[in-house]
Amino acid sequence: MPALIAVQRDVSRPLTALRRASSARARGVTWPVALATPLLALWLGLTMLWPALTGALPAPLATALPEALAAASPAGAGLALFLAGALGLVLAVYLLAALVLALSSRRRARMG
Repeated sequence: MPALIAVQRDVSRPLTALRRASSARARGVTWPVALATPLLALWLGLTMLWPALTGALPAPLATALPEALAAASPAGAGLALFLAGALGLVLAVYLLAALVLALSSRRRARMG
């Protein structure tokens, strides 16, 4: 029973952090979350939900796969695509947020 409570706490921590980030007063925190969340949901739908419902990946994704991944099951290929795409998407949003923060800090330093 204590192990289940520990697992529940481990799962709830990232969700609590996401909830706090999406409702924070500081706009520098909220816009990256607001940008990444629907993009990740769309990517999840394309790579995981579509194969679960139709039994195959969407045609543009299936033709872009390497041969080794194309030979895998649609669910396995979808999972690999989701993980790789989610990593790339979160990294891109992180770098964009860092760039915006650096530019705004530089602008504030010149003005003040």
